[in-house]
Amino acid sequence: TRANETFLLCSTYPRLLATPKIITDEDLFEIAKFRSKQRIPVLTWINPDTQAAIVRCAQPLVGLAAHHSDADENLFKTIARSNPCASGILVADARPYANAIANKGRKGGFEDVSKYEDSNTELIFLNIDNIHVMRRSLQEMHELVRAPDRTQPAKLSDVLATGWLSFVGRLLGGAATMVETVSTQKRTVIVHCSDGWDRTAQLSGLAQLCLDPYYRTCKGFQVLFQKEWLGFGHKCRDRTWGHKLHERSPIMMQFLDAVHQVMHTFPEAFEFNELLLIKVVDSLVTNSYSDFRFNNERERLESLHGTASAPG
Repeated sequence: TRANETFLLCSTYPRLLATPKIITDEDLFEIAKFRSKQRIPVLTWINPDTQAAIVRCAQPLVGLAAHHSDADENLFKTIARSNPCASGILVADARPYANAIANKGRKGGFEDVSKYEDSNTELIFLNIDNIHVMRRSLQEMHELVRAPDRTQPAKLSDVLATGWLSFVGRLLGGAATMVETVSTQKRTVIVHCSDGWDRTAQLSGLAQLCLDPYYRTCKGFQVLFQKEWLGFGHKCRDRTWGHKLHERSPIMMQFLDAVHQVMHTFPEAFEFNELLLIKVVDSLVTNSYSDFRFNNERERLESLHGTASAPG
């Protein structure tokens, strides 16, 4: 659909979106009212043989009043029916359950599966913490390895105490659950966190890396990165160089760490090695390319047309 051609549907999504053909643009605008930041469920990967897919979005705006959306529920039903190989959808909510409950107090929340009976929807929580927890964890790791009085290598127990390896492990475990669901069970997965641009990008990208060998080539990894992170509006500028410290978080670094873990386990499955990942990190922290200087596709296009200035 070209409903987002001028970014009226969702200012942080790309201009072109893949949705079921039977769903009209009017339906999409109605669904956008029910999803955080108007980030509606859209296709990001599909198995051409089984039609099992990965769909990404943001949390529903359920709130304490338990709101629901007929249009959103109909979209789920349509997505489920488009996959003839399996019955039902798995919603993979990246957050811890307690966090998702707390978001109800801020007008967010999670899907009430009783409202999605026609699509046979199952909901699970992957227990991955938010950007603030990840920021603190990496800060503790930095303090550990850069301690001025260090004369011996850091102990493994001290590294584990930062939580970083545990968080990477949860991320890999969540992606593995998605891969198992899509590949073995042939079920479609709808993945989201709160706003759908941090943990959602991590999980969707890792799952596709495992499911599709194209993304383990040099060109394919570039396509995956541009699609999942730059195209779908990861807040690259705010997370890396944002003036608001509470917005900064090493989400993209954590994704690359997780990619490295997969690569270390299955080195022959990749066309590239860790040197490419290091190159990406260097480009990110040195602000070398305009791709990394903006939060979404709309901002990048505006900068090209002179309607927005690139951040320093």
